[in-house]
Amino acid sequence: MKILISTLIIITSLQSVAKIEVIGGCQGEACDCLKEAQKKPQPELFETIRAFSVYKEPNIKSPVLGKFEAATKAKLIKQLIAIEEPGQYVVQKVAKAKKTGLKKNDKITLLLNEGEGFSSALLKGKNVSFYFEDVTLKTLKETKVSDWIQLKVENIEGYTPDYPFEGCLE
Repeated sequence: MKILISTLIIITSLQSVAKIEVIGGCQGEACDCLKEAQKKPQPELFETIRAFSVYKEPNIKSPVLGKFEAATKAKLIKQLIAIEEPGQYVVQKVAKAKKTGLKKNDKITLLLNEGEGFSSALLKGKNVSFYFEDVTLKTLKETKVSDWIQLKVENIEGYTPDYPFEGCLE
């Protein structure tokens, strides 16, 4: 199952937050949990299952707007990925007969986990998706990202790196 494809397609919506680039989307198997909630015409309030903090920006160095306990009702707005370091990798080997869009010595950046063994990366500014076991990479600089949720709690709108909601993997 491919989950992350839409994340890199909207990479043109980058915004800079204290030297951290932010793109809309998510990574990993938990992506579908919030996507389903966001599809509803009238986004509902969800009860949280653990304590969490809300920040002014998707960056833990930004001011904390509030701290909330479990069982707080919150409205989901969208998911984000904060890119602290896009990373850099060189393709060393691609499994034969696998169409990945990659070849030996290609340089890729922004390696992200799609879930179910699949990864996404940028190759010359274009998204490529591949089964991780089909490609051997040499890491020059590791990708550093964090997942964030934009939400509204009471009259406070902000961001949390925590996943305070019951998800499909819990």
